[in-house]
Amino acid sequence: MPHFLGAWFDPAQSPDAILLEQVRAAAIERAVDKTDPRLRALDHYRERLHTPVARALSHVIGLVDRLPAPVEISPGQYGHDPRLKTLFASAEHLGEVLGRFQGVREYLAQRPGPAPDDIYGLLATAKREKQILGMALEDGLVRRDVLQTAISFEDHQYFAPSDSEAAARAALTTLAFDFLLLQARQAIAAHKTRRGELTRQRQRLRRRLLSPDADPAAVAGLEADIAAIDEELGCFSGIELGLEDSLRHVESLLGEAERWLTVQPFRMSLDYRNVQTTVSEVLEMSEAAALDGTRRIVLFGRIPRRQLPEPKDMLKLGRAYLGT
Repeated sequence: MPHFLGAWFDPAQSPDAILLEQVRAAAIERAVDKTDPRLRALDHYRERLHTPVARALSHVIGLVDRLPAPVEISPGQYGHDPRLKTLFASAEHLGEVLGRFQGVREYLAQRPGPAPDDIYGLLATAKREKQILGMALEDGLVRRDVLQTAISFEDHQYFAPSDSEAAARAALTTLAFDFLLLQARQAIAAHKTRRGELTRQRQRLRRRLLSPDADPAAVAGLEADIAAIDEELGCFSGIELGLEDSLRHVESLLGEAERWLTVQPFRMSLDYRNVQTTVSEVLEMSEAAALDGTRRIVLFGRIPRRQLPEPKDMLKLGRAYLGT
């Protein structure tokens, strides 16, 4: 699938002012499509989104551009790359995980032309920590029952499978930009939900206040509650459909893209058991983090197509199981 940032990462093109404006214009329309298409009813939406979209684009392009060169991710490379030995339990485990990457299979099945020799993309995995008791060498003495931190990795995923490094970087940048747009859309939805809740709550309080059976002792409290709701509702736009509110959410979030998504160098030192230590080789990867606390250890890589295990023939396996 072509990505709207593909031209930016195409080594055959040198980014210039015209291309930059074309990318920004496409990004603005993408932002509207994926957050609130009704924003096109506002005459000034392009002008309002120009600066925040440019800032968000600069941020996500920088994140992806700073990813190190891709490394080979394959069972054959397992014994030669300590990062793979850390992220996978064994070469066999690595092969099994590659076989479960459905997105890679779909990419190979759907792309036109011959399959590439390598599938570039981003390996992402969740890091888990567990406190254990083990042995450690301290001051020349072996101590038992030492509290240690064991690291494991799970939920392996492979994002943006592509046939070249440039295409993978373009696809990853698009994914990062779309992630920001998803956060904006969710903020808009939460905004509308909150406004609806406040409106309904105010209506209920008004009915109680105006009821002939209203308790005189409760009137002051009801009026205070209504005033508090009116104050919060005053923060919302009174414009029909809330278009200005939606636009402000998109502006605000894209203008603060650095808060919502980061990728930082990640370093750790583990022994052969994946237990944290200070005496083993320091491994360097990257960690992607979202504002909601989600974190993933990521490794930009390439999977040799010949190293992908053949998909299991479930029909054949079923027949073998049934003895038919």
